[in-house]
Amino acid sequence: MRYGVWSLVVMASFLAGIGTVSAEQSAALSTPEAVVRESVLANERRDLEGMARLFLKDPDIVSYGIMGLKFVGWPQLEAILRAEFQSVTRLEIAIKELKVWTRGDVAWFSMELDYTRILPGPQGETRMPMELRETGVLEKRDGQWIFHSWHESTRRTRL
Repeated sequence: MRYGVWSLVVMASFLAGIGTVSAEQSAALSTPEAVVRESVLANERRDLEGMARLFLKDPDIVSYGIMGLKFVGWPQLEAILRAEFQSVTRLEIAIKELKVWTRGDVAWFSMELDYTRILPGPQGETRMPMELRETGVLEKRDGQWIFHSWHESTRRTRL
């Protein structure tokens, strides 16, 4: 799978929409930072449904991944996420740094992640570590913080 496609998974979920969220989940996700952290956990669990509850499904939302990839709306991103989740044995994602700012019903963040794909292979598992950087915007709709858009890049370039 292309490098740009599978590396999008860390925060690629930023285009999905809020589904049914229990009162307990809603209370636990009452801040933009909690939503960002939960999206990383859902991604690590390869939980597409869990991620979809946290993010907008507006058809005109535009987000960007590494290698110039552009996603408009949830369906484009969902297909990439599904392929990623099926291609790996598991994911290991560690947040190295996270900063969140809020003004009214809008929040934005910057985050650095260590993202490792564990792939099955004939000689056993193969680890593919990546150092990623994420930025994005959340908005509060109907009392819930949800992702609006995001941008992903690598922290190191290989020349």
